[in-house]
Formats: sequence, C-alpha cells, structure tokens
Amino acid sequence: KNRASACVKKMQELNPYVAVASLEGDLPMADIAARKFNVVVLIEGTEAQAVAVDDACRACSPPVPFIRSDIRGVFGSLFCDFGPGFEVSDVNGEALKG
Repeated sequence: KNRASACVKKMQELNPYVAVASLEGDLPMADIAARKFNVVVLIEGTEAQAVAVDDACRACSPPVPFIRSDIRGVFGSLFCDFGPGFEVSDVNGEALKG
C-alpha cells in the first residue's frame, strides 16, 4: 500500500460526511480542471508534479485548495495553497497573551 491509500480510512474518520478517495498513477489534471475535487492533496510527489497540480488547482474558478505533504525519514514538510482569497490573520505564529 502506498501512503495515500494507507491514510484514506483515517482521513475519512475525520469527517464521515466527506468522501475521501485515493488515486494512484497519472495525475488527473482534466478532473482538476473540471472541479471534480473540493480539495487536492498530493503526497510524495515531485516538485514538478506539485507545481503542475497547484497551477491546475489555481486555474479553476473558484480555485481548488491544494495541499502537498512529504515525509523524508524523520523530517516532513507541508505546503498549503488555499487560493488568493485566503487570508492569514495570525501575525507571528505565537499564542495570544492575555
């Protein structure tokens, strides 16, 4: 099993009202363009794949949120692109004091 397939059950448990699917093989760029997905999560893709998928997601109207996750040994990275209308109001990442 690849990592995406292994995660489907746990991701589905987060919200039983949302359909979660894992795709293997070629990336379905036409399906992204047709907005068949509400969110696209790319796991262990190359940088070129991530850029191509993110570009396809951003080209949709409205943009499809894109999340890229990679794990390399004990290190991991996460990239989120929720479109140009997404605003972050957290100034510095620190917890509010009060």
